[in-house]
Amino acid sequence: MAHGVPTVVTAADPPDPDLVDGRTAVVVPGVRDPAGLAAGIRRVLGDARLRAAVTAGGRALVAARGWPAVADAHLRLYGGLG
Repeated sequence: MAHGVPTVVTAADPPDPDLVDGRTAVVVPGVRDPAGLAAGIRRVLGDARLRAAVTAGGRALVAARGWPAVADAHLRLYGGLG
């Protein structure tokens, strides 16, 4: 995600609410399902609009979780304690 490439993931249980199919990643339902994973990869490779959307959404997601964002959140938290 941070490298600007679309990401294909398998669905977790419980699901990660930030990994939204078609927005931040291509989410395939089967865990340990090579055919499902291959289908997700083919899906992202065959659809330029999906590829662009997932790439942009993934980058935005990791930007919100990067160290600068974490540091800012901590500063706001600790600043509010005084």
